[in-house]
Amino acid sequence: GGPVNNGGIILKWFSEQVLGREFKGAEDVDRFLAEAIIVPPGAQGLTCLPWFMGERAPIWDAGATGIFHGMTLRHTRAHMMRAIVEGICFSLFSIAGILAETAGPADRVRASGGFTASAQWVQMVADIFGRPVDVAQDTDASATGAAMLGFIATGEVSGWADFRSWTASPATFLPAPEQQERYRDAFQRFSALAQTFSRT
Repeated sequence: GGPVNNGGIILKWFSEQVLGREFKGAEDVDRFLAEAIIVPPGAQGLTCLPWFMGERAPIWDAGATGIFHGMTLRHTRAHMMRAIVEGICFSLFSIAGILAETAGPADRVRASGGFTASAQWVQMVADIFGRPVDVAQDTDASATGAAMLGFIATGEVSGWADFRSWTASPATFLPAPEQQERYRDAFQRFSALAQTFSRT
């Protein structure tokens, strides 16, 4: 796997410290995304490395810092918001690329956690990854996975098939090929910037 430090906490920081508004729950994520997606994919050349809390995967650098790169006078706060969300998604996509080298590419993505409350964010993940994204019915999938492993390890169940009801997905988001193409250049900018500023 590949854990990251920087996800929804960056939306909370930007909302509270830059926009001066409270950020407490799913409705605030939706509000953030609604403004961010006004801007087209790629944020018109603005790129964010969302390493505001250092970063674990894929760079493993506790001293890493966040960056907005390519800022011009045409960029607005909505561009910054879009760049933040894209930067978080691009970090995850980078990790998926590394995992694919060792375990093979994934046909689908299974998403869990607070961000799945935003359909717009999950759709962005589907478009960037170019894979269907199944949203887990349990937002705390890590704990559910740990419980499943425990049941298998103790012999309480015979295998993964016994957990089909646990892993049912209430929603699947399909990628839009034209959007994936638009994200490709933005991801290349992100990757080049990450290589330049990563100390690992």
